[in-house]
Amino acid sequence: MLLVVCYRLNITVMSIKMNKTALKFFGIALLFVLVGAGIVWGVDYYQRVRSPEYQVELEMKKLEAAAKADTYGGSTPEETLALFIDALKKGDIDLASKYFVVDEQENGKKELVALSGTQVQNIINDILVAKKNSNSQEKDKAVFEYTKQVQSGFTEVGGKKIDIPFGNYLQTVVLVKNINNRWKILEL
Repeated sequence: MLLVVCYRLNITVMSIKMNKTALKFFGIALLFVLVGAGIVWGVDYYQRVRSPEYQVELEMKKLEAAAKADTYGGSTPEETLALFIDALKKGDIDLASKYFVVDEQENGKKELVALSGTQVQNIINDILVAKKNSNSQEKDKAVFEYTKQVQSGFTEVGGKKIDIPFGNYLQTVVLVKNINNRWKILEL
């Protein structure tokens, strides 16, 4: 009987040792799997964050958030142009630049700041005579056109001077409706 008890005790001790060994093995294996999965996830995350597609996605989210927060502009294209002209007449370039689409506001402000008083007045006069193009089929886009007579001169494009001959040139002012249903200047 004592022999049977010792035999059973020996088997129990051996199975406990084997269970501890098996648990250690499975614990180490699980640790390797988790570390490997973490490395794969980390590399994938790093590559995703550095990808151009992800950068564009982030930029689009920023622009969308800025557009949602942007309350400037009129409920019609004509109202936006009137507000823009009013801001220019008052000399409020900061306010006038807020009537551009969000991603063009800084650039528009720089261009407006660089203009002389006469050039600003010319923009106002051009917009006042511009007529809405009724052929436009897009409901969230409005195009206003006017003819500009150019005596002669040059313009700079990409660092190169381009001669502009005398003549009448069709100019456009393009407005688009943003997320908040406000009309904003896309092109001037």
